[in-house]
Amino acid sequence: MKTQTLLAITIGLLGVVAAIFVRVSNQPLFIVLWVFLGAALWFFRGYFTMQAAEEKATLTKRGNEVKIDIIQNGPFETLPSGTAWYTIGARINLRAFPTPRHAFKNWTCDTDLIEILNPMGASTIAIVKGPGVITGNFE
Repeated sequence: MKTQTLLAITIGLLGVVAAIFVRVSNQPLFIVLWVFLGAALWFFRGYFTMQAAEEKATLTKRGNEVKIDIIQNGPFETLPSGTAWYTIGARINLRAFPTPRHAFKNWTCDTDLIEILNPMGASTIAIVKGPGVITGNFE
């Protein structure tokens, strides 16, 4: 059974239970409804988290391609730069261009799904295993 259907049935049943409880206990309806609605949301808290994770996954993966963002920690230049789709297993040639006032420091990633072969080198290779963000850091 789909989770949305289960959620609708559960909230409907909780509404019926709330109406019966109001009739039996003489409590104000809005208090009882808030309690039962809170119980329903607590019961389905994992569903909403799962939906958000699925939406994120579809935004960063399509087939055997993943989205990679390559950014810099300031107004510096790297090649490539920006967002692109890469095949899993692809090798990305990374190049950073330091300025006279700002030396290149290193490459970092927000995930273990991207392996940078020489993180300290201004020219290096990143191997794509999954989606993520690569940052060229300058001093």
